[in-house]
Amino acid sequence: MWSRRQGMVDPDMVDGRAKGHWRSRSPTTATRGGLQGVIFPRDDRAGEGKLSSRLGLVTEAVEAPEGMDLYAYLVAQLSKGGKADYVIVDEAQFLAPEQIDQWARIVDDLGLDVFAFGITTDFRTKLFPGSQRLIELADRLEQLQVEALCWCGARATHGGRGDGGRGRAGRRR
Repeated sequence: MWSRRQGMVDPDMVDGRAKGHWRSRSPTTATRGGLQGVIFPRDDRAGEGKLSSRLGLVTEAVEAPEGMDLYAYLVAQLSKGGKADYVIVDEAQFLAPEQIDQWARIVDDLGLDVFAFGITTDFRTKLFPGSQRLIELADRLEQLQVEALCWCGARATHGGRGDGGRGRAGRRR
């Protein structure tokens, strides 16, 4: 989770993090405590424009595809009378560094908190470009309370790819 004002909770782990805690109000917003937010997932398992958890909770959202100007989208929505008190970004590691810069601009220019969720590294422990830029811009990092566990029972630090019981290298998104 990341906000230039609120800090960044290490985009390192867990599914189901904040996803189940917001009730959908419209296709692009969520409410919590009277505040209204906009949700931007990237490549969610439930399909384009949706945010889901492994528990089966699904809400409508605004897909953040490669090349989308996220700042311009949000400014256009606010200019049309839309409301946003905060922004949630899921799978932030897959965003381009330029899109992360747009989130920073949303925080600085619009005064909105941006909470980004995702993982920091791939299975080779190499930083994703989006995660790297988030770390560069964050005021602070925090790890979420819920921890993923390795098959051996230790805290999981990165994911892996399998191919018939053996690890393999492959193309990242």
